[in-house]
Amino acid sequence: SSAGNSPFSAMGFLQGSHLFSAKEAEIALALNMVPEPIGKIHKRLAGTNITRDELQKTLDAMAKKGSILTEFKETKEKQYSKAPLVVGMFEFQVNHLNKALVEDFHSYLDESFRSALAEQKIDQMRTVPINAQIVSNKVVGVYDDIKQHVINAEGPFSVLNCVCRQANETLGKSCDRNEIMETCLGLGDLAGYVIKSGAGREVSRDEFVTLLDRAEKEGFVLNPENNQSPRFICCCCGDCCEVLQNAKKLPKPVDFISGNYFAMVDTEKCTGCKKCEKRCQMDAVKVTDKKSAIDLDRCIGCGLCVTTCESEAMMLCDKSKPVAPAKDADAMYQKILMGRYGTLGGMKVAAKLMLGRKV
Repeated sequence: SSAGNSPFSAMGFLQGSHLFSAKEAEIALALNMVPEPIGKIHKRLAGTNITRDELQKTLDAMAKKGSILTEFKETKEKQYSKAPLVVGMFEFQVNHLNKALVEDFHSYLDESFRSALAEQKIDQMRTVPINAQIVSNKVVGVYDDIKQHVINAEGPFSVLNCVCRQANETLGKSCDRNEIMETCLGLGDLAGYVIKSGAGREVSRDEFVTLLDRAEKEGFVLNPENNQSPRFICCCCGDCCEVLQNAKKLPKPVDFISGNYFAMVDTEKCTGCKKCEKRCQMDAVKVTDKKSAIDLDRCIGCGLCVTTCESEAMMLCDKSKPVAPAKDADAMYQKILMGRYGTLGGMKVAAKLMLGRKV
């Protein structure tokens, strides 16, 4: 999981500050990285004087303000767990940001969080193309066909404001790319959680697909959750999105963002119109002497340069060794766990979870 002692956890960063009182931080540290009922959590806090009713009220209040997680799926008994910083605590502050929180969050990114993220072997998000024809000798993995995933999904569907754009506005910055705020899309149980909490609004399947088309038209990069059944799809720009912004600061962004494609240019067809250069969110395309060139260390295979190339000089190619993402969110977090602690360490963590112990 991306909670607990992993670099995704920001308990020390936020304790006694924006999202936790000292009492709430103590309770949060007693939570597991997987959802548990109130009874298990209360036993773990046996050394304190907190009553079960008081614990219930405190956990509900913490969940409401987004400092911990409650189980997205409907269960007979409420369950709670630690929340990762991203995607998690920070995103849950959408519509409720303040300048101090954003400034501290950015400081934490600069000091250690960005480098810790770069060391992760499995990413929480990946980049997929939309409406771009792919040059391939193989069948493109269905997990990269995001529209088909939406068409097959049971729903519900939701959209909410982008917390990254709101963070920029909180600091008095405007987005140079676009002013659209509703760019975070949810599916299934996560969408239900968003709708129920009032953080976003419900949309139909058709409107959801329309929002994907709008993203391509406006030049947003599609970053779904890194598994074959993503519960969210972020429509990101390189000006605001924390993922893309931080990737751009690295020498090789391609190593930071998961994806199965890269762009290529047919210089014979290229007219040097510079549309591709303007559309690229990663500064991977440069036009020199009226010819485009791709920096493959920076290209994340989003396809934005392909869909508006009138001369059809740009093409999207699949990598020689495409990587299939995990089956679902649970499997994805298991991979993250194994990547962080190794096989033996991951097995020890799994054993603790099976025994009902806190991780």
